[in-house]
Amino acid sequence: MNKLKSLASTCGLLLIVAVGIAVWAVLTWWAALILTAAFALWMVLFRSGRRTASVTRVGVSTLPQRLGSSSVVIIGIAGVVAVLVALLSMAQGYQDILRNTGSDDTAIVLRGGSASETTSVLSRADINTIKQAPGIARDSDGTLLASAELVVAASLPLAGEGPDGDIGSVLLRGVGAEAWKVRPDVQIIKGRRFKTGMRELVAGQGAASEFGLEPGQTIKLGPQTWKIVGVFAAGNAMDSELWGDGQTLASVYRRGGTRESVTVRLTGP
Repeated sequence: MNKLKSLASTCGLLLIVAVGIAVWAVLTWWAALILTAAFALWMVLFRSGRRTASVTRVGVSTLPQRLGSSSVVIIGIAGVVAVLVALLSMAQGYQDILRNTGSDDTAIVLRGGSASETTSVLSRADINTIKQAPGIARDSDGTLLASAELVVAASLPLAGEGPDGDIGSVLLRGVGAEAWKVRPDVQIIKGRRFKTGMRELVAGQGAASEFGLEPGQTIKLGPQTWKIVGVFAAGNAMDSELWGDGQTLASVYRRGGTRESVTVRLTGP
């Protein structure tokens, strides 16, 4: 029974520590500073605070006498902290990527009821209707800033794994010349853009790092061989994609005139 009580007490302590760390992690720096100052004043000015400080001193001074049990608690707390920090870091990184990908003057048009680009299909008539909708911006030459795009999920061997190693998934996006105007933040940092009508691809810097892609390299997607001619940087989720000529990709993957989405620049938010 005493062992069960001790275990329950340890679990309760770990839970309290985890909750406290989670609350501390979301606090702003000034809120954390105020909370720290208030805690210090409580320990100095109030009787209950002084008792807590005294008990803490006794507990710390007797740590060498109970090194085994103390180590278990410390290792447990360290494990909780490590897992919590990792989860919070991944969540924050994912939110930052999504936040940087969108903008108030850009819209992605999908088929009604579609949850993502990969589940959407737009016919040529749909695309023409979208391009004629009011509110779409034009460039200095009067060209509509609307990019009809094809999205395909492809598989490639990860960097350093070889053709028979682990395989990763990557989004293959078929675009036209309008895509570079609709997304001016996408810039070539190595090599050049792909040419229309050619089996050429440009890789986002994230995909290039994950799959070990460099300009001049050839890769196989299905039965076709493609050449990597450039690497681009967008600073958002696009960095994990491969881009190629939309017409060529539609021909290879037998999509005809259909596309998954139309990305448009708007005249205002």
